[in-house]
Amino acid sequence: MQRPTVAVPLQFCWQSTPGGTGRAAIELTGSLARLGLAEVVGVVPGTGAPTQGFEPAVATARVPRSPWPPMSAPLLNSAWQRLGWPPIEAAVAGAGYGPVDLVHLMAPIVPRRGRVPLVATLHDVFPLRFPGSFSKRGVSVMSRGLSLLARRAALVACSSEATAADAVDAGFDGDRLRVIPLGVAAAPLPDDAVATVRRRYSLQRPYIISVGTLEPRKNLASLLPLGAELDRRGVDLVLVGPSGWADVASSVARASSVRWLGFVPTADRDALLAGAELAAQPSLAEGFGLPVLEAMARGTAVVTSATTSTAEVAGDTGVLVDPTNPGEVQAAVLDLLDDPDRAALLGKAGRRRSAEFTWERCARAHAAMYAELLG
Repeated sequence: MQRPTVAVPLQFCWQSTPGGTGRAAIELTGSLARLGLAEVVGVVPGTGAPTQGFEPAVATARVPRSPWPPMSAPLLNSAWQRLGWPPIEAAVAGAGYGPVDLVHLMAPIVPRRGRVPLVATLHDVFPLRFPGSFSKRGVSVMSRGLSLLARRAALVACSSEATAADAVDAGFDGDRLRVIPLGVAAAPLPDDAVATVRRRYSLQRPYIISVGTLEPRKNLASLLPLGAELDRRGVDLVLVGPSGWADVASSVARASSVRWLGFVPTADRDALLAGAELAAQPSLAEGFGLPVLEAMARGTAVVTSATTSTAEVAGDTGVLVDPTNPGEVQAAVLDLLDDPDRAALLGKAGRRRSAEFTWERCARAHAAMYAELLG
């Protein structure tokens, strides 16, 4: 068949913290278009601009179209979730990109059923598993969206085996699930990249890095008590990622020997990962674990969780720990910090393993899923 025209809502890239969902959507849609696997049209809010670093690399169509007034990303989310409006297929056709063959949702915000098949990417069902870690409204919105996806999506791409298992537990039909791991794009860094970011963020001492939105699921509570011991050793704990919820940022602010850099541009994040002694990602649960893969791609050894999808990513190249045991997490971090030869070996092994996870491979697997559905 000819390349399908795929409409992909990208409204979350217009929000303040697009997170891993936004990064995955930008990389996947860009790869599908660049490889000529699909004609991808991003469906975006009628007002505002994407968050820096989350600009779509594909054609876009704004919704709703005239004569309706433009909508911000949060309002568009609400309209799609509560009313199923505005229609996605009409927006793409009205923007001059022709008829749509299928709609691909990258987040569980589900518009009204149209005339074409619906597919989805599912990273997690955490609002159902950990409702106490989200606002009541967030749990309500995501629970409704996941329920609609389970009923309406013809096929669902899960980014890990762990997510697929959670999806089945949440009521998804296992026969309609396809496990498609995400990828990593690790362009070579300039020779002075690490030194430049160290100066930019005043990082004068060696450091351990942890990347992700400040939220309870990231389990920073298991890392923050390391501050005093790290300080004694002349090492900082560097946190990269935007503020989230549940007052995690306040706990970070009170911790010793912790540097919270907030959101940083992609190039800076990559250089910070490359310059770290090790990366610590002891999440209670992840849908995939992009920061783990990104650290591996930079040759940085990783301490991460044995009980979630990050174990699938790291394999035997990471130090896997029980994230519910803070003492085990902290001991693993300090032991690896004290053994730079082992850290270097794990870093090299992780870099080799990371080469198996490419956005091209991810895009081709999605194209095969489209072909399976469209014939």
